[in-house]
Parts: sequence; C-alpha cells; structure tokens
Amino acid sequence: MIIISISNAMGRVHSRIRILAPMIFTCLLGYPFYVNAENSLASAPSEATHEKSGAMEKDRKRLEEVLVTAERRSADLQDVPVAVSVFTSETREIVGIDSITDFAKFTPGLSYSSDDDRVFVRGIGKQTNTAGSEPGVASYADGLYDSSTVFVAGSQFFVDRVEILRGPQGTLYGRNSIGGAINAISKRPAHELGLDAKIIIGEYDTLVGFFSASIPINENIRTSIGASAGGQSEGFYKNVATGNTEGGVYDINLFEAQVEIDINESISTWFRIFVGEGDLKSRAKNYVTAYDEGAMPPGYLTPGSALGYSQPSLKQLGSAKTNPGVDDPFEINVNTESRQNINPYFTFANHTTWVRDGYDIKLITGFRGYTYNLINDLDGTDVESYLYPAFGDPMASCDAPGVCVEIFPDFTMGYLEKRKYGSVELDFSSNSDGDFRWIGGLYYYYEDMNQGVHFVAADQPEMATPVYFPDQNNLDGTAFSAIGSLLNVDLNSGEFRPSGIAPLNPSRDVVTVDTYVTTQSYAIFGQLDYNFTESLQGTLGMRYSYDDKEAEENLRVVCFGCGDPGLINPGVPAFDVTDIAVSRKRSEGVASPVTFRPDGLATRDLANNWGAFTGTVGLQWFQSDDLMVYGKISQGYKSGGFNAGGLVEKPQTEPEEVLAYELGAKYSYDGRLILNTSIFLNDYEGLQVPLTVPQVSGINMTEFANLDSTVSYGLEVEATWLASDAIQIIAGYAYADSEITSCCYVDAADPAATNKDAQRAFTTDGGETWAQSLDGNEVNQLPRHKFSLNANHTTTFNSGSFILSGSYTWRDDMNASVLTRDYYLLESFDQFDARAIWTTSDGRYRWIFSVKNVFDTVGYDQVAALGYSQAPASGEEYSQLFGMTLPRNASLTLDMSF
Repeated sequence: MIIISISNAMGRVHSRIRILAPMIFTCLLGYPFYVNAENSLASAPSEATHEKSGAMEKDRKRLEEVLVTAERRSADLQDVPVAVSVFTSETREIVGIDSITDFAKFTPGLSYSSDDDRVFVRGIGKQTNTAGSEPGVASYADGLYDSSTVFVAGSQFFVDRVEILRGPQGTLYGRNSIGGAINAISKRPAHELGLDAKIIIGEYDTLVGFFSASIPINENIRTSIGASAGGQSEGFYKNVATGNTEGGVYDINLFEAQVEIDINESISTWFRIFVGEGDLKSRAKNYVTAYDEGAMPPGYLTPGSALGYSQPSLKQLGSAKTNPGVDDPFEINVNTESRQNINPYFTFANHTTWVRDGYDIKLITGFRGYTYNLINDLDGTDVESYLYPAFGDPMASCDAPGVCVEIFPDFTMGYLEKRKYGSVELDFSSNSDGDFRWIGGLYYYYEDMNQGVHFVAADQPEMATPVYFPDQNNLDGTAFSAIGSLLNVDLNSGEFRPSGIAPLNPSRDVVTVDTYVTTQSYAIFGQLDYNFTESLQGTLGMRYSYDDKEAEENLRVVCFGCGDPGLINPGVPAFDVTDIAVSRKRSEGVASPVTFRPDGLATRDLANNWGAFTGTVGLQWFQSDDLMVYGKISQGYKSGGFNAGGLVEKPQTEPEEVLAYELGAKYSYDGRLILNTSIFLNDYEGLQVPLTVPQVSGINMTEFANLDSTVSYGLEVEATWLASDAIQIIAGYAYADSEITSCCYVDAADPAATNKDAQRAFTTDGGETWAQSLDGNEVNQLPRHKFSLNANHTTTFNSGSFILSGSYTWRDDMNASVLTRDYYLLESFDQFDARAIWTTSDGRYRWIFSVKNVFDTVGYDQVAALGYSQAPASGEEYSQLFGMTLPRNASLTLDMSF
C-alpha cells in the first residue's frame, strides 16, 4: 500500500473547564452602590455632592464610541446585531496585536494556523490550500476579497482598524463567509499636512522602518504616500547542521500611494496603489519526535533519510545523529533551508461614492496580483547519502561490489503560486433616518490561479530516467509480483500502457502537481431593516450567489522503491506509476478524459458551477440606551470546489451549507463598561475536508470529502472596562463544543485503524487498510475553552504619559483534525506579553518597549501525524510535525508624528 497525502488534515482532544467569572463580574458592575467609612450603606448624596460630582463627571474619562462597517454602513458597534470584534490601530498598539496569531488570541471563536495561513471562526475555516478549494472565512482588505489573510494582517501603521465578524454573513458578505469575515480598512489621507515615521529595533536582528506623509493639495484633494523597508535577519529556529537560522526571517519592501478627491458636494472617490516584494525564511514547524529510521517510512515513495544514521557509509552535512527537536523544538537538523520569495505583488483599490437625495451609490473595485515561490525541506534530516544493502536487509554488508545501492535521500518541496484576482461591487443604500432602511447591490469576482507543487528527490540519479509499469525486463519475477501485490493491481491485465522507457524526469520529481484554476463569482443581494417601534427593529436579507470554476490538473508520480524496501536493488530503475495513480472515471466535475502529455504528466479538465440563495432574519430590541438584545437566523453558503491536481476518482466537492442560530446582547454602562455576549448553534452540512479515501489502485490519494453533518454550539463574551481614569481592562472568553456524523475515511497516520479511538467500518484490501466512521468526532481548530485578558494603566505627567500594559491569553486543548486522536492533539498553552509606552505631551514622540511571550512558553497551533514511526527504542508511536508559536522576543519602537 502507498499513501500520497497532498493535503493533511489535523486533530485534537478536549478537556472541560468551567469559567464563571465574567458573568459574576458583570452582575456586580451593573448595580453600583455607596459605602461609608463604617462599611454600611450610605445615604444618597446631597445636592452639593451632586454639583461637585457633576463637575467631575465632565472630566471623567469614557470609552470612545467605536464605529464599524460590519453591515456595510457606518454604525456604533453597540447598535450592530453582529458578533464582531474590532481592533483599532490605537488598541492594537496598546495591547500589542501585530499579526493574525495575535488577533486569534484576543478574538473569541477565532483560531489560526500560522504555518499554512488557515483561519477558522467557530470551527469553520480553510481546511486545505489545494487549488480549487475555498476558505470558510472571507477576508476583505478595503473591499477586495482574498482567500489569504496576509493582506488583512498589515501593520497598524497602514491599517486603521480590523473588524472580525463571527458567524455566517450570508447577505452582505456573501462570498465564502460561511464562518465569518475579516474586514481591514486602511488609513486615509489626512486633511492637514503631516509626517509619520516608525522604527522598530528588536531581538533576532530586527530592524524595520515605516514612513508616511499626508499631503493635501487643497481642501478637496488629499494625497498620501507611505513606505516600509527592513526585516529580521536571524531566525527562531537554529539549524545545528549549518549554524544558520530560519523561521521569522524576512526582508520586505513596501510602497503605497493614495488619492482622495471630493469631486463635488455629493461625489467623492478614493484610490490606493500598494506594491511590494519580499524574501523570507518563514519556517513555523518542526519534527519533535525521534527520527523514523525505517527504510520506507509511511507514505514514502523513495527511501527514508534517517536510516542513514545507522549506516557506516553515512555522509551528512553536520554531525548530529538524533533529532535535536526532541529536546528543543526550535532546533532543526537539515541540509535544505526553507526559503520563500514574493515578487512582486501589486494591489489597486478604488471606492467612489455618490450621495443622492435619500440614497447613496457606492462603487468598490479592486485588483491584486503576485507570484510566490517556496522551497522547503521535507525529510527533516541532514543526511546526504548512504549505501543501502540489496533485498531490503539494512544489516547486510556492503563490502562486495554491486550489492548495495547509494541512496541520496534529500527530499524537498517546491511550491509556486501565481494569482491575479479582482472584484467589482455596486451598492445602493438608503441614507435617511426613517423607519425603513435598506441596502442592495451587485457583485462580481474573477480569479486566475496557477499552483505548482513539486516533491523532489533531486540527487537520486535513478529518478531522472524512469520506466513504465509493467516492465518485466527490468524486474525479476518476484519483484514484479511484489509490485503488483503492493499496488493491488494486475500488471498483466493490459489496462495500463505498454512497458518501456518513460519520458525523462530531469527535475527528479517524485510527485509533480501543476494546476490552473479560473473562478468567476456573481451575486445580487439586499437587506431591509424596519423599526416596528422605537425599541424594536426587524431585519430581513437575501443574497443569490453563483460560482463558476474551470480547472486543468496535471499529475506525475515517480517512485524509487515504491514503498517496499525489497525493491531497492542494484540496477532496478525508478518507476513512473502515474498511469496507476490516476483515475479515469468520469465522475461529477470531470470535463475531459485523462490524456498524457509528452513530458509524462497526466492531464484532464474539471468544470462545474453552483448557485444558492442565502439569507438572514433577525430582531433587535433596544431595552434601553444601554442594552440591546438581538436574535437572528442566518444561512451560510460556500460553493463547491475541486481537489485539483491529484486526478483522483472524485475531484469535486459539493457546496457547504450552514443554518446558524444566534442570540446576543450588547450592554454599556456609564461610558465605562462595554459587555457583549452571544450564544450560537451551527447546523452544518457538507463540511469540505481533505481526507484519505480508499482507492481501487491501492494508491490512496487525498480527496475533498463532504462530511454528512456537523453540529457546533458555544458561548462568547467580550468586555472592556474602565476601572478608573487610569486603568482599563479588556477581556474575552469563549466556550464551544461540536459533534460530527459521517463515514467513512482512512486515517493516513493509522491506515490499519489500530488506535483505541478508531471506529472501523470496512476494508478493501483484506485488513491492511480500514476506512473509519467519524461519528462522535469533533470539529478541528475549535478549542473547548479560550480566555484573554489585557490590563493597562496610564500615568499622566506634565511631560507626557506612560502606559504599562500586560496581556494574558490561554487556549484549551484543541483538535487539529476531524479525526479526534491523541496524535492530532494540540495541547493547551498560555502566554504573557508586556508593553511599556511613553508618549510626549505634544504627542509627537512615542516609545514602545515590548516583550512577547515573557515566560518563553511553547504553544502549538498545528500538528501533522505522519504514521507509525520505526524509530528504534524511541518509544514513539507516530512521527509528528508541530507548528509552534513564537519564542520570547523583545523590541523597541519609536513612533514620530509631525
């Protein structure tokens, strides 16, 4: 059996903890009372006291009103019937929110996997980066939709605020917002001439500079330019083989220009151009278990690397023979360093608004294009070569000539992504204060994407000149039969192509995936809000979405050893098994038969379209000026997609649908307390997950599967409290639970289903591989409990102000896969961050000293289990690859404004 898992899913197990403090704290703060010196209730204050307190009241510090555009028009956060977390640039600076990882720590219901840029809201998100798939959380930067979060996580130097909407936004943010939406809004040109600059100096040789200038031409035309340059030259991960570092290393140059024009009293327009380039070494994961020293570790199509450490013929780059990541997760031992390049990327955005009598017309357009390249080490060792004894006996002697094969096990991945995409949206919305308010619009999105993935054994000479199956001239009868048994096929059946020399494989790819996808999306939407009374408002919204996708997928698979160490013998070539790996069935979404290109790649076309109505209905009750309660039912939709690239039997997934129920309350008290809560229930059908599905060929490819049913529910609380004019508390808490009902899939890490939690359903190969039921398993990336707390204290002097800020975040155990197993568990972790901020009295200079992860705790946001380990005496059952949060690091920032 061979397993090729192009996209890995993850998994977790939960623990249960009760946290009731937020509710208790709310009740106490809701009913103030007076206490005298004797600790008894005091009488009501006198008129003189009222006069004095009235004067003091004018000087009391209050929480600022936060305006959001969560419903596509500006409104007070406390009046919007949406569970939304808002991070202004000022809040981000005080708390220390610099990345999507930080957003996830402080947003209830939000999880993020940093290594593969996958974001989840309430357990709904991006399960794979494979071309043809879509995220479950929509990201918008200045109205331009993006499947990546890179551009919504920009520095607060350029971004005014970030709004994170939780729950399906089925009316106004229709495209792939089935789990929620992240909306980033750029800072606009100022009305006055101004200059801002920032310099960051930090550990790991960090030096970054920012610059922006607002240049008003006249009272109707305002412009600005901005730039950023620099980066981090020392990484978080040390390579013991070379002494070099990687992970967090980057050198990025950015430039932007904006123009905002008031054409007349009713028409205004805004343009933004953003360009950049960058070189990175952004490793975020490491093997933390002992090396698997098997000749053919699970899933391998070429010989393993760690076996070389036990061979006398070993050649390696460094000297370590055991995995340093076992003792220190930030130490690696590799001979291929990770490196990435994005060059160039270009963004254009335009908003034009025409204010009419009774309604506004707004045109939102945007375009983005970039090319991204990545090279990454896959074998996790520094082994360059070793001699392997013939016939699968690693203990045999290599003294006799022609008995051994020289193995070059360096295994890498090359990744190429070329994307260009853009959108046009035309909105019409009422601008009156009557009982009826409405908004409607038209939307169009277009994307071209080329994704190339190459798994490469670049130094193994046999890989360059493969031969086809079946080829008895190149194998003795025993080996020929072994391959047929291994692949579960009859090689003499005539079903496959004639034997002979296959096309050359000059890049020595083990797996080549080359995919081209074109996506077009259309939508029409509308929403009505009606005031039944002064305190009761109803909402009704609907959207129709239509998605059309076309893809060309290309695949080639070449193996050396083909998963069986007995086939690694002198003179035995590499085999092109593409013909066996691909499926020729004309299943849903397949638009052409499989053909073979002259370069050996199998190719076929995919095409389909999907459409759906979604909507929302809700009620808002303004019980008082301080309390708003809302309830709503929303539908969410994500189009079907393709697991493009693998030429699998079932490349298409059907759409996802969710019916979400939410009840929430938003409470404000005395300008000093904001408390927002929500409870939700998601009834989910068709969750798209990449899972291993049994194949007739025995080469079990990952397919995009639709789970039958998923139910999740939870509670979320957010609070901001001005305990005094000097002390502010920001807190958040989330509880969630879920259950899956679906069958039947293969666990790539445990294909024989021997784990104690496995639920065997059926076998297709006599028991070597078992498909399992997922009934009772839990949704991935949805921790049972999550808590965040920031406390900051401001001291004011004649010469300026000083803010001391501390943040504590804790996340419960979390599953990294829909297979709830111990080897997919991301254990709970906490983190403490601290910041000290000095601002001069004129506001021109601000110094910020920051320490992230003060106690240097190790947290995990991703894990891949790679199957049963064959590491001798290691005690490990599985090889595991973990994605880590960042270690402790400090920085000093100087902000300047003129």
